[in-house]
Amino acid sequence: MTGRRPAHPTIVGPASWPAHGPPPRFTVDTAGRPLFAVELATAPVLMTSLVYRCAGNYFYGGDGESTLATGSGWWVPAAAWRHLGRAAILFYRVVTFDQCGDEGELSIDDQHLDALPWLVVEGPQRRLAAAPTDRTET
Repeated sequence: MTGRRPAHPTIVGPASWPAHGPPPRFTVDTAGRPLFAVELATAPVLMTSLVYRCAGNYFYGGDGESTLATGSGWWVPAAAWRHLGRAAILFYRVVTFDQCGDEGELSIDDQHLDALPWLVVEGPQRRLAAAPTDRTET
């Protein structure tokens, strides 16, 4: 069935990206909702816990922190990439919104954080021992 939109929003990014390159680009399908924000984190637990979040391990937003984006493509903002590009791995998901102030719809809900897609950040001496052994995407 061609041309059919997914029931839930989706976000697809590269499997790996150089730490010292330009910010990576992601493809977003909002499942018909006009606005979205992307969550990036160095660990899945940061998606649900505020306790240890900081600029070096977490980002939520569109073109900037705490803003929304539109369209089907998204780049990590340069300021966020300067911090997050130091990590060995980044987990991500998208949250979409309509224009009526709804709660938003997640591409991966909080009960399924083990299914978060991730991006390996490549560095000259980066150890990838922290990367999950099997990649599950929905």
